[in-house]
Amino acid sequence: MAYSVDIADSAKQEFRDALNYIALHYASPQAMSNLTAAYEAALFAVQALPNGYGVNEEACKATGHEIRRIRVKNYGLFYEVNEREKQVQIISFLHAHQDISWRVARDYELLN
Repeated sequence: MAYSVDIADSAKQEFRDALNYIALHYASPQAMSNLTAAYEAALFAVQALPNGYGVNEEACKATGHEIRRIRVKNYGLFYEVNEREKQVQIISFLHAHQDISWRVARDYELLN
C-alpha cells in the first residue's frame, strides 16, 4: 500500500529556491529539468517505500524525531513517516552544504 505524501510549505519553498539558484547562477534549463525529475522520482520512491531510506542522525538529534533522508542530486529530502496514518511528511529540501540540523529543526517546528 502506498503512503500519502504531504509536502511542507517550507520544503516547497526550498525546492523553488534551489531551482531559482540554478536559473540565476547557471542559466541551465537542463539542470533545472534534471533536478525536477530527480525530486519527483524521490517523492515517488518515499511514497512507495518510505522506510527504505536511512535515518539521518543529525536531523534526529535536532528534532527529537526519527527523520529520514533520501538523496536528490546534491540535495537531501528530509521526511518523517507516520505509520499509523500511512503518511510521509516532507519536512525540508536542503543542499548538502547547508546547516542540516538548524534548518530541519526550524522546518519541523513550522509544521507543529
